[in-house]
Order: sequence, then C-alpha cells, then structure tokens
Amino acid sequence: MIQVNTEQASDLIETFWLANQVPFIHGSPAIGKSAVVNALAKKHNLKVIDFTLSQREPTDLAGFVTLVGDKAMYVPLDDFPLEDSFIPEGYSGWCLFLDEMNSAVRAVQAACFRLILDRAIGKYKLHEKVKIVCAGNLETDNAIVEAMSTPMQSRLCHIHLVPDLPSWLQWAYENEVPYQITAFLEFSPKNFYTFNPESSDVTFASPRTWEFASNVFKVTQDEKLLLIALAGTIGEGTAREFCTYLKLVNDLP
Repeated sequence: MIQVNTEQASDLIETFWLANQVPFIHGSPAIGKSAVVNALAKKHNLKVIDFTLSQREPTDLAGFVTLVGDKAMYVPLDDFPLEDSFIPEGYSGWCLFLDEMNSAVRAVQAACFRLILDRAIGKYKLHEKVKIVCAGNLETDNAIVEAMSTPMQSRLCHIHLVPDLPSWLQWAYENEVPYQITAFLEFSPKNFYTFNPESSDVTFASPRTWEFASNVFKVTQDEKLLLIALAGTIGEGTAREFCTYLKLVNDLP
C-alpha cells in the first residue's frame, strides 16, 4: 500500500465516509491511529464508541439469543446505535471505532461481515448517523495479529499510516508540549520513532510515548529522576540522548 501521514490519513477517512465505505487504518504500534480517529470524531462532532475487537466474542457482534414469547431472536448489545436510537445531546452522530480488528480471532472477524457491509447487527440496522472506522497493527511488527480473510479485506478500504514528525510537531505546538522536547526532535528526528520488532527493549519512542514523556517532563526536571522516568517511557537510549541534549543546551550562554 501507499504510505500516508496523519493529515493524508484524515483526508482519506473523510473521503471514504463520504463514499459510504469503511476505512481500515494499518500501522505500527503507537503511531497515533487512535489519535487520528479521535481528532476526526471531534472535528465532525461525533461521539466515539471504542469497540476493541480483540477483546470481543462473536456474539457481541451477531447478537445474543433471547426468548421473546415462544420465539428466539438475536438482541444486539447497547453499544451499537440502532435506527431508533436518539443522538446524544451535543453530538451530531457516532463514530464506531473497531480497533485491533486484525488482532481478533477469525470467528470475531467473520461476525463483523454484516456489520461492515450491511451496517447491521442481526436484523437490526445501524443508525444512519454512524460512521465506522477500523484499525490494526501490521503483521510484520510481531504484534498479536490474525491474518484477515479475503472476504473481510474486500469489505474495507485500506490506509497505511506511517509516523510523521512534522504533523506530530504541529500537534505538539498546539497542545503545550514543552519546547525542550520539540526542539530535541527537530534536532534529532531519528529519535521520534524507534520501534524495532526485533528489539527486547520494554518500550520505545513513538508519537504516543513522546506525549507520555511530555507529561513526565512537566512534573519533574530533576536530572537523575528524569532519566530513570524517561527510560521507562521512551526507552533508555533515547532518554539518555534527550537528557544529554538538555544538559548541553542548559550550559550554552
């Protein structure tokens, strides 16, 4: 697939929504897939329903058998806004976010067929104001990923999101990320995303963990404590480079 940054991914999702298609965001861990979805939902005034498929059972999507009189019928979870649902006050609709889709077992993926193609749970139709978007990790990243069947692949419009430092920096400037962090990443872009599927490190630098690092930095700038805290947030190697950078910058006239 052609790789895109966060801005392009947002434009593509909006395009697919206008065309009444369901987009699937493929991307490595912690690059901001959820952030893209939440930002779009906020832009369009949609209430996000985070439906993480890796934690679900087939019945969560097909409905639960319930006896009504002398007949059995499938009843959907109340997570799904149906045709007769009321739009929540202050919102224009819903964004149904099917996260970790390709981490779900095949049976759960199969249970999504009708939801994705027909916008239905059993015999119940989704509300017309529901937008659907899916996301998942790459198979090459040693993530917990289940190969998707070709019927499911053909029901989706695919987007390959990659880390994009300029887009993240723009977000950082607008969200009060300390200038020391943005300046360091401008100085050393290689430290923006250090994920390596073969690494044994417990964590790594990424758009998500740099946001965590920003929160830590606002709380403490004690030299020793900061190094230890950041090593457990963005990885030891990147944390040492950042702390060395801080010391050098602070020593400049």
